[in-house]
Amino acid sequence: MTPELIINGLTTQANNESELLISIHDWVRDNVEFGFTVDFESVTPNKTVQHKMGHCNAQADLFRYLLVLAGFDARLSFVFINKSILKQAIPREVYFFLPNNLFHAVTQVKVSDEWISTDSYIFTKEQFQLQQNKLIKSGASEGFGIHQKSVFEWDGKTNAFSQADDSLPLYENIFADLTEANASKNNNNKLFGIHFNHLLKPISLSGNQYFKKYINQYLN
Repeated sequence: MTPELIINGLTTQANNESELLISIHDWVRDNVEFGFTVDFESVTPNKTVQHKMGHCNAQADLFRYLLVLAGFDARLSFVFINKSILKQAIPREVYFFLPNNLFHAVTQVKVSDEWISTDSYIFTKEQFQLQQNKLIKSGASEGFGIHQKSVFEWDGKTNAFSQADDSLPLYENIFADLTEANASKNNNNKLFGIHFNHLLKPISLSGNQYFKKYINQYLN
């Protein structure tokens, strides 16, 4: 399966623009689990489709790419979200070393001359409901990968968020794609000053499956 084949199929089934937007969103949500891979932010949309898994920025770039293939004007907006949203979603020792604010991608698509922002595609329905139940039981305002106002559905017309929210500056850090965002000086997704991409690359050579099982153990 390639992004091109995905869009060909979805375009054929959609009756109008709104249906197509929602079907692309739902394809990413339903077919790509939220999780971390060794490719991390060096991943391409094609690779994310192959992995059937990706973290927020990988999924955002895939959604953006599929929208562009379908003929929409789409881009990435990056905001800083508090790492507390990932508390109990990733191993404690990894969480400890994360920067306090994470460089998080939101996909923006132009609809009727207005930019609409969303990251509601991040979790599959099953993942979202599982993490939401954990959050409710904990009584926390955020954690397990989501916050209290998180949603996993999108109407193709209004903003909808799983990890970001409307209070964030959605038009401050705009990029054409994930590659361009990775080169930005504002990208602080690093440990000890080293970008996650470089830290994870050696692991991919000798422990891919172990790494995926370890880093994503709290997401299923």
